[in-house]
Amino acid sequence: MCQAYDSVLYLFLRRSESASKPSVDAQRAASPPAEPLQPNVNEVEKLRSDLGVVVEQVKLCREMLLNSPGIKEDEALSDVVGFLEACRDRLVDIVEAGAQGILGEELFEFALKVNDAVSRTLEAERVRFLSMLIDFSYRIRITRLV
Repeated sequence: MCQAYDSVLYLFLRRSESASKPSVDAQRAASPPAEPLQPNVNEVEKLRSDLGVVVEQVKLCREMLLNSPGIKEDEALSDVVGFLEACRDRLVDIVEAGAQGILGEELFEFALKVNDAVSRTLEAERVRFLSMLIDFSYRIRITRLV
């Protein structure tokens, strides 16, 4: 469902794998230090666009939660919640990539905000505590993300 992050996640995972492999001291001394892996411009724009899609799904879910009896009776809400749940794990990986410097500061900040919005929305759905969704200042920040 949330395959949009694969290219950046690939870079993150490749970087993590290379960091976890043991290296021989002689090889390390003979070769210059590897440059940090960075996503190319197309990958960054794709990720930014995909995060925008997630923001739109968060907004849709929040609107649906206000008028829905819940995911057991509302198949459309269930689909949107399923999408956000699938994105949640990938967002954690993206935030970790940002913390390691793979993403630029602005994109990292955006990913953090999207991750927070997804977490809050899923929590609100889980406990049906709708006041979590009505925090006006929070809604304004999400609107400005797109």
